[in-house]
Amino acid sequence: MHSDNKLPTVELIDPIISTEIADRIEDPELYLLVNDFMIHGRCGAENMNCPCMVDKKCSKNFPKQFCNHSSVDQNGFPLYRRRNDGHFVEKSGVRYPSVVRLPFHLPNQQQIVYGEDDDIDDVLDKPSVAASKFTSWMECNAIDSEARKLTYVEFPTKCVWILNGWFWKQRNVGKAIGRIHSVSPKLGEAYFLRILLNKVKGPTSFDEICTVNGETHSSFRDACYALGLLDDDKEYIDAIKEASHSGYGFYLRLLFATLLMCNSMSKPEVVWENTWEYLADGILYNQRQRFKSAELSLGVDELKNLTLFEIEQILLRNNSTLKNFKNMPYPDVESVSSSNNRLITEELNYDIPVIKNDYDRMFLALTNEQRNILLNIMSAIQENKGDVFFVYGYSGTGKTFLWKTISAAIRSKVILF
Repeated sequence: MHSDNKLPTVELIDPIISTEIADRIEDPELYLLVNDFMIHGRCGAENMNCPCMVDKKCSKNFPKQFCNHSSVDQNGFPLYRRRNDGHFVEKSGVRYPSVVRLPFHLPNQQQIVYGEDDDIDDVLDKPSVAASKFTSWMECNAIDSEARKLTYVEFPTKCVWILNGWFWKQRNVGKAIGRIHSVSPKLGEAYFLRILLNKVKGPTSFDEICTVNGETHSSFRDACYALGLLDDDKEYIDAIKEASHSGYGFYLRLLFATLLMCNSMSKPEVVWENTWEYLADGILYNQRQRFKSAELSLGVDELKNLTLFEIEQILLRNNSTLKNFKNMPYPDVESVSSSNNRLITEELNYDIPVIKNDYDRMFLALTNEQRNILLNIMSAIQENKGDVFFVYGYSGTGKTFLWKTISAAIRSKVILF
């Protein structure tokens, strides 16, 4: 090309030059042209007599490796884009490239195909009930030391799936490319399992897939985190803290809900614990305005609960919920309803440390009889077994004083046993 017309960057090559197999439906004419005149092979182990074969290797370096963008090698030659988009050409019974679909599933969730008229006993006798292509891969790892050197994606390069016998066996000729179907991050554990299957070599069980440096984790997500395959979410924590300098609490809660819905965070519960004080901005003010009480105070648990409730309302308006995120806390809706009741809020608005000091003082002033009554009542409360007590006596015997002591014990959450 003339120097004035040369493409300055490799990024400009992709829209003009294509070395990919065309889509058979969208561009059938181009697909047929490529099929008839531009497919190299078959060569390699499947056809050692092909003219391109030199020293048992293809002199044209086929098959080419997949790559998402064009680039230039160290010798100045272009390496054109060849995406793994699933398109293929089949000639003489051979696919170019040969792609093996690799299904996977969570423990005890393999797919079973059966007809509506099939007998249930016949269905349960199917090989797919006891095993799948995925679990058979792990069984093969248990007996083959060479197989344990490969990931699930690499496995088809050395082994072939025998459908009739429902097992893997070592490949004698040829080569295939393994391809695991994509999974949305919204599917949670299935998404994290797919990430691990691209990294973990030779596991013999689901527990081994979850094992990192000798420690077996309780979830695939935690295993991904331990392997460093997930970010530590520090950028999201910093983003919320930075946004708090100029944004009100409502916008911070909206930001957090948006991050949840986008599945951006690896561990949203960690982000929550590190930023909840910023997300709770304005909650206390709103409650004071609602009840017209400038002296109203809220405990940490109440603030957290009301903040989670506000976030849940945002998610619900967007067809989502905190329940979709396994380790995220969920608001106590009944408690929120109580918090929005002025009479209940005023009744619960007391200073626990002050009441604890009052209780300590009153407890020492109780008579032995009053102390026994207190212990019996508190025992029923702490064991949550319920009971009915009738305290009686002449005026001045300390019934009101006893009631105040019991009330202080309950409100200050004193444990007597």
